[in-house]
Amino acid sequence: MTITPPTPVVAPYIARLDRHDAFRLFNAELPSMVALLESLSPAAWDKPTDCSRWSVHDVVAHLIGAFESMINPVVQLRRMRQGAHRYPELAKLDAYNEVQVDARRDAAPAELVEAYARLAPKAARAALRLPGPIRRLKVSSGLPGVPRLSLGYLADIIVLRDAWMHRVDISQAAGTPFIVGAADRVVVEQVIRDLAVEWTGPGVVLELTGDAGGRWQLGSGPPTAAVRADAVEYMRTLSGRHDTPDLNVTDGPPETAPLLADARVLF
Repeated sequence: MTITPPTPVVAPYIARLDRHDAFRLFNAELPSMVALLESLSPAAWDKPTDCSRWSVHDVVAHLIGAFESMINPVVQLRRMRQGAHRYPELAKLDAYNEVQVDARRDAAPAELVEAYARLAPKAARAALRLPGPIRRLKVSSGLPGVPRLSLGYLADIIVLRDAWMHRVDISQAAGTPFIVGAADRVVVEQVIRDLAVEWTGPGVVLELTGDAGGRWQLGSGPPTAAVRADAVEYMRTLSGRHDTPDLNVTDGPPETAPLLADARVLF
């Protein structure tokens, strides 16, 4: 059976964000995160998140540490060395992230909110100004099985995506509604772009609902199934945080849903 959906976007042809769009969206994401952090109760900062080992407090400390590394690469090199020494049992990226958390383990929530609001714009400017030859350099992702990635991709796509997903993590942990912000729709679209690049399954029309959602076609052939899911919840699935998404096959073979549930994208 071939399904003819209402004009989905063919996901592999979504353009990747350039540095200027990434800069604009990163700054658009900032008020959403700051508003969330300022709304948290004192008890919410100690709540565990979907990130193994980390509370809400730890997640924010990690993000601030990532901003510091973007602003000053010497900080990143130093913390990578510290991570290898301090956490030899962890993968390199996990050890590095843990050192970021250690740096603000005792900071008060108000200090973290202030540091986030102050450093995030500086990190965005640092990414924007990254010279072309540096942007093209490929570095280890620090994750087993993940190929080397260009610094430009990390600066433009992954940093924004990571901050966005951690806002989801914090909302989940604190039990507060996730408020869709100005950057969310494009963040989701860029995730779908990466999903489409690696997708080897059948042609699928994927409809993600909610204000951050949209309709996309995966696969190179005519779509033979249509699947609907909540946009934010499916992003959690693709990041490895949510293994049992509510994927509703609205047309086509039901075995399409497990293929989408098993897919993963780098966050």
